[in-house]
Amino acid sequence: MQSGSLDALPDSIVVDIKHDRTGVIDYATAILKSHVKDETGAAIFEYSVWANLGEKLTFVPQDSRYIYLF
Repeated sequence: MQSGSLDALPDSIVVDIKHDRTGVIDYATAILKSHVKDETGAAIFEYSVWANLGEKLTFVPQDSRYIYLF
């Protein structure tokens, strides 16, 4: 995620979890973990989900104000 100021970032974001064939199946809350500004201006959010081996999942943030990389 790129941002000019980590102070302006939310403490958490909601991430939709999409299954390969059935669409949105669940969601996860990602928590902001990077609290110190670094040279890249990147922020780190952390989340975890259970999945079956081989299951194809896509994670899509509900907030489109920033660029997210997964």
